[in-house]
Amino acid sequence: MTKLENLLVELSKELTYSPGDFGAKVEGGKLLLPEGVYNQVTDFGTYFRAEDILGMLQTFPSYKNLIAQELGWDIELVNMACEKLGDLLRPYVDDIYFKKSEPKKMVYGVTESPEHKQVFGETKEHIDNQKKN
Repeated sequence: MTKLENLLVELSKELTYSPGDFGAKVEGGKLLLPEGVYNQVTDFGTYFRAEDILGMLQTFPSYKNLIAQELGWDIELVNMACEKLGDLLRPYVDDIYFKKSEPKKMVYGVTESPEHKQVFGETKEHIDNQKKN
């Protein structure tokens, strides 16, 4: 099966959803979603590609909370539905959308960069050693 780029999301009035299952289906190069789910994921932004929806679900826990609230589900049911959606989309969507990234190290409220290391030193120990010398 070929990975598709920009797997578009469309409304399907024939599909239905139930707690723990978004009721999604891939057909004709498109991700089809039942009306209730489609309305929820598109109401929160312009996420008309499957990749965008996966990214939002993985990146922002608040997005899952909004979906849970709107569908009247517990967060555990949304997580279950997300897993099923991921399993459905894995053959079609690039693997990068399924990799969990480690949180970036924050230094004084910003992400650490090579420039930061040049200015402030590699570690607290490095800075302490510079003070001693």
